[in-house]
Amino acid sequence: MPILNLFLATFVIVLGIVWIISLVNWDGKCHCDKTECENCPYRGSCEHETEEQSDE
Repeated sequence: MPILNLFLATFVIVLGIVWIISLVNWDGKCHCDKTECENCPYRGSCEHETEEQSDE
């Protein structure tokens, strides 16, 4: 059982490190294709969405 606890602790530490590195490398911009805007997490402030509105 202690081996499983050590594995879980190691997994959580690695996951935390990957998350922190991802946050540091994140530029805060949408990188979705224009065709995938329905699932965009930046809905309302997405660059592609504002471009489409200005084109209309």
